[in-house]
Amino acid sequence: MRPTRLATLSVLVGSLAAAQAQPSPPEYRVRHRLDGGEWTHLPEVMNERHQVVGEYRGPTPSVGFRWSAEKDRIDYTPHPADGDGSVLLRAINRAGLAVGDAGVIVDGAMRVRAVMLTPNGQRVQLPHPGSPEQSSRAVSVNDAGVIIGQLSDGLYRRSSRAVRWNPDGSVELLDIPPEVQHINNRGDIAGQVTTPTDRTAFLQQADGTLHHFALRSVKRLLDDGTVAGYTMANRHKEHAAVWTPEGGVQLLPRPLNRPATSCWANGMNSQWQVVGECFSAQDGTHAILWQRVGGEWQLVDLSWHVQGGWLARHQGGTAALHITEAGTILGYSWVAGQGFVTMILEPQRP
Repeated sequence: MRPTRLATLSVLVGSLAAAQAQPSPPEYRVRHRLDGGEWTHLPEVMNERHQVVGEYRGPTPSVGFRWSAEKDRIDYTPHPADGDGSVLLRAINRAGLAVGDAGVIVDGAMRVRAVMLTPNGQRVQLPHPGSPEQSSRAVSVNDAGVIIGQLSDGLYRRSSRAVRWNPDGSVELLDIPPEVQHINNRGDIAGQVTTPTDRTAFLQQADGTLHHFALRSVKRLLDDGTVAGYTMANRHKEHAAVWTPEGGVQLLPRPLNRPATSCWANGMNSQWQVVGECFSAQDGTHAILWQRVGGEWQLVDLSWHVQGGWLARHQGGTAALHITEAGTILGYSWVAGQGFVTMILEPQRP
């Protein structure tokens, strides 16, 4: 039976009402910014207190930095006393303890050693769990101060063992896949498994349960075991995605006007807000927010929702890296006439 005009009109009215019920995308303002200047600050992640860690690139060698935005203060990691090697800070917990790695000279050769930057600014080399010719890197720290990382043979070779540094000073070599990336406050550990032909993700729960799933990169691990990252939609395009132990992989939408876009999820909070970036040859890289609205994923191009479109009009490529529980976003952009800029974006409250 063909629908009547009245039935068709009812469907249209219902669709219009549903569309009107959708909330407007949030607007953001730049709460803090760190201009690039002569050199470049490359941010990695931010904690709930708006402390940002990353790499200050420009001098030779590069150094790690911790930017306490609320205090307008930047701490730079000093060079090791036994050699001038680059320093990179990769993670920070709620207390401000940052972890990463530094290049050091061992027996006349450059090696990498896991380090931490204490809340008071002291750089400490973590106990090395391997032989002198091996390298160690710290990649994540939870709020209890448990640090995980990787042990590898040589300077840049693939990881051979996963490592855990405990707050009591003890060190453990873990019998799990070696390419660990994140540890949450329950003690779950997530990372990647690389083979000659593929790369997948894993989650080792604190109770010993091991999950393998089809993400190619793990960028964020929540305390409930949810993972954000990306998978491959086909052989050439990355697709932002999240994974849960109960529901498996969920693909996040791409921009409707750029179907050939590659997208990556970089951060996520427990409110199911995900941030990342999408790239197309037509428009370059744009910072993206995905959020759940009425049970469906909504995509927001942040470039058009920062101070009335200011970012979109002046940027030459931007990305969102992390989102706090309050919805504050860490991102960066190349801004015309100002260089590389790190920004903390705050949602505008009604």
